[in-house]
Amino acid sequence: ATRLALVGVDGVKLALHQRLAHGATVQFSGSLGGDYFDQLRAERLVTRYSRGQPTRRWEAVSGRRNEALDCLAYAYAARGLVGLD
Repeated sequence: ATRLALVGVDGVKLALHQRLAHGATVQFSGSLGGDYFDQLRAERLVTRYSRGQPTRRWEAVSGRRNEALDCLAYAYAARGLVGLD
């Protein structure tokens, strides 16, 4: 039987963003180029207010690809599901 898990991508992206912003340990290969890191910054967290309530969402930065960010987010989520240290 196949097990499926829902991934809260917005929450995962927020966790990754906070880890990177606060200098938490995230190890990257030395062979990754500048394009990879540009793609990690391809979205930004925006807070908008609707009826006085804040809502946060990730918005794409114009002209940037975000495949690296999506892959890192899903890899981070998968790591959490597996339960590795």
